[in-house]
Amino acid sequence: MARRDRSTSTPLPPLPPRLPTALRPAAGDDLREDLDWVGVEVQGDLSGLVAGGLDVAESRLSGVLLTGARLQGMRLTDTLVEDADLSGADLAGALLTRVELRRCRLTGVLLPDARLRDVRIVDSKLDGASFRMATAERLRIEGSILRAADFTAARLDTTQLFDCDLAEIDLSGARARGLRLHGSVLEGLRGAEHLQGVVLDTTQVLPFALRLFAALRITVDDDRDGPAP
Repeated sequence: MARRDRSTSTPLPPLPPRLPTALRPAAGDDLREDLDWVGVEVQGDLSGLVAGGLDVAESRLSGVLLTGARLQGMRLTDTLVEDADLSGADLAGALLTRVELRRCRLTGVLLPDARLRDVRIVDSKLDGASFRMATAERLRIEGSILRAADFTAARLDTTQLFDCDLAEIDLSGARARGLRLHGSVLEGLRGAEHLQGVVLDTTQVLPFALRLFAALRITVDDDRDGPAP
């Protein structure tokens, strides 16, 4: 039976990575010249790696350092990433399918024009991350920090940002059909006027309404006569 994904129904969770039962150990310099990582467990320091078009499939990245890496057009499929550091990494145009990231540092990571399908991010730090014009389908981010993250003009179909710090994030021009923000901090959120179809919990109504009023220049004032001329 086909999976149903409608904003009016309870959204389905992302599909988990399909990992093989055994993985081949791989680390450090052995991977710097290889653009195909398949069925491997990657560890070590790969900071500053330049590998446009890198293809990672059916693998686990455990504690790997990829700070400042240039990985434009990277393809990540059926992959688990744990305790990794991708701060400042450039993943513009990346394609992520059935990927899970846990306890990762992604401060300032660049994912503009990326496509994310069945992606789950848990207990991670994504402050200042860029998802400009990214396309997400069944993206779930839980218990993570996304302060000042940029989702300008992103397409966020059936996306869930649960129990996250979303202070100062920018959702201007985003398509938010089925976007759910339960339990998340919304102070300073920008682009509230673009979030048609967003789903909130009751504790978020007031802070979201205040951001929406500000964006639409709506003033709440009990003085019927207004200020004196």
